[in-house]
Amino acid sequence: MTTSAMKPGEIGDGIYETSSAFWFNATSAYLGCDNGGPENCTMVFNAYTWSPSSGAEILTYSQNATLPPCPNFSNCRLQQVSFPPSFTGLSGLQIRAFVGNEERMFFMDDLALGWYNNTCDAGLMRQRYQ
Repeated sequence: MTTSAMKPGEIGDGIYETSSAFWFNATSAYLGCDNGGPENCTMVFNAYTWSPSSGAEILTYSQNATLPPCPNFSNCRLQQVSFPPSFTGLSGLQIRAFVGNEERMFFMDDLALGWYNNTCDAGLMRQRYQ
């Protein structure tokens, strides 16, 4: 177990980042951005994996997605964003939203995650640390 700090907007495996039993795969999410327009919102997804050689989480993958504005914040709908197949074996997933250079609040529903290590031993380890 480690005690590395989580980054703003990061979902992660917390103090268990060195154990593959707690690593996860990210598939998709429904997202929205605090943005009445007229510019689009850029969502930035940073995927982190545990590096035994450095003894820390490292940025391994990155993806951006563009979400349209929601004029007058009326009848806004979350947009589905699919993550690339490389978003596997993650120890952390950081999500941030920007309109221009200004960071904005984002909204999320139905984040699709799965366990990277689905062995019986991994499941028993997760059960022990609930």
